[in-house]
Amino acid sequence: MRALAIKKLPQEIYMKIAAGEVVTSAGSVVKELIENAIDSGATTIRLEIKNGGKDTIKVSDNGGGISSQDIYLAVQPHATSKIEHWDDILDLDTFGFRGEALSSIASVSEFYLFSKTQDSDTGISLFYRGSQLVEEKRIPMNRGTTVEVRNLFFNVPARRKFLKTSASESRYVLDVLEKFLLSKPDVAFEMIRDGNRVYSCLKEPLKIRIQNVLKVNDPNQLLDVNHQQGAFSVVGAVSSPELSRPNMTGITTFVNERFVKDPIVYAAVRDFFTPLLGKGRYPVAVLFMTIPKSEVDINVHPQKLEVKYSESSTVYSLIKNALKSAFSNQSMQIKEAFSTLNSTNQNHPVKSFQSQDRQLGHRAEYVKDIHMNEYSPGLLYKSQRQPQILQPILDQPDFTKQPVSDKQTIFSSDKILGIANKRYIVMEDATGLVLVDFHAAHERVLYEKIRKSEKKLLIQKLLEPLSIEIDTASNQILQEQTEAFASLGFCYELNKGSVKITGIPNIIKQQDAVDVLLEIIDEFRVTELEKESQVYDHIYATIACHHAFRTGDFITLEQARELLKEMKDYEVFSCPHGRPVKYKLSFSQLDDYFKRS
Repeated sequence: MRALAIKKLPQEIYMKIAAGEVVTSAGSVVKELIENAIDSGATTIRLEIKNGGKDTIKVSDNGGGISSQDIYLAVQPHATSKIEHWDDILDLDTFGFRGEALSSIASVSEFYLFSKTQDSDTGISLFYRGSQLVEEKRIPMNRGTTVEVRNLFFNVPARRKFLKTSASESRYVLDVLEKFLLSKPDVAFEMIRDGNRVYSCLKEPLKIRIQNVLKVNDPNQLLDVNHQQGAFSVVGAVSSPELSRPNMTGITTFVNERFVKDPIVYAAVRDFFTPLLGKGRYPVAVLFMTIPKSEVDINVHPQKLEVKYSESSTVYSLIKNALKSAFSNQSMQIKEAFSTLNSTNQNHPVKSFQSQDRQLGHRAEYVKDIHMNEYSPGLLYKSQRQPQILQPILDQPDFTKQPVSDKQTIFSSDKILGIANKRYIVMEDATGLVLVDFHAAHERVLYEKIRKSEKKLLIQKLLEPLSIEIDTASNQILQEQTEAFASLGFCYELNKGSVKITGIPNIIKQQDAVDVLLEIIDEFRVTELEKESQVYDHIYATIACHHAFRTGDFITLEQARELLKEMKDYEVFSCPHGRPVKYKLSFSQLDDYFKRS
């Protein structure tokens, strides 16, 4: 094969390639532009998008503006006012610093830049089309900067093709904006989407901003976090036991005011809350860490979404100790709530079992490496020890527990011996005893029935609608997924900041309806990260979990027989989350233990 000659790429090509590192979606554009606005000293920022940002993204601020001498350079690659020497990267006080954002955005869009400084009589307007300057002129305007991005990826059809739907891109933009709303309560923000105002936030205290963004009506549901550990500190808020989610989407982390996706923080939060909420339940938390600049590297990700610590173990212990301090400082009412929650988790499987084996870490990029359960320095996660069942017997060296395999299973309704501990159906077959976890088994049976219903559950109309307040992102999901929720048995009416539930699936109880709806919304938050069939499988498991017999329920022998029959019909050997539903203790094992020949 003839060697190909090496050529230097034209600017038009290498700029488009470079843009791919920074500009991946409408949300990434919004992130870069708002960071620039904050760095300019803006106290008011206005964001406007059309068609999910694919047609128009417009960010206006009242910051210091760009001088007429600098404005042309601002759109050139690797041009920045924020660093001059390499060592400056280790001592940054700004969000942006690489000098790539505006040039990258301009290279893949129709790009308008308007800016004026306090000392200028007029502003200057520049129009670029794919990095080429098309028009420049002087204009009257107030101090500040406006950047308008039109027709994103108009000159890179392959990338525009892979943008998500307008609704999805809009949701990404909203998610980006909400991170800035939380991190900058001293800045006023406004967001307009397709002509409609979505947010209008004045400068306000952090806790009020958190309540407004997360739609937390009761201030008692948010506990203050304020902890110092040497030169490291963390402030913010974490939810009380009454407010939790089945995944980590409610955990928002900032390092030195910069939003980051931090698996070490996620691990610390999870490890602290698992004994309190049960595995698979997570709090809502907004945490602001202040880390010495010499101890953290923010220059490890093109979009500055990840950081690297010199001492990861210190960060882990900082978060766990901060959470411990937050709860130890609270009133007895909070402590009693935790105590009550821990005891009721045994009787409400949705809290203790829901989604326990499908944490968001298995589905979202920013926690994709979280597979294990305990953090330690040097080894980020250790594997979880398997539960010890029948511990006195397991201590014998020659005894091993044997879950019932598909081929071994014998369901014989006339062999039921009884119900043990309001949790297990105890059966006898020809070779030993079989214990069936009736909640897990019933949950799987219901899950299979719902799957076979072809995504159409019957709707039970409510005589008195249920009204709840929801955050902006949840409201948008309900707008986008109206047909999907209807197929799952939910009818509702949306208002700004609230939803009125008028119909629920006929297989769940009214008192469970709000919890089920909110958990389904949480599933749709990550719908872009996995196949639709997987999303629906998780949703079916949620509904099934709420409708199944619960641990502690009284079930009759007749109900037990019917359940065993349905287990056979649906070939049930595990719950929807993968936990076993049966355990086999053979007579030969018992004989060995009791030393009977």
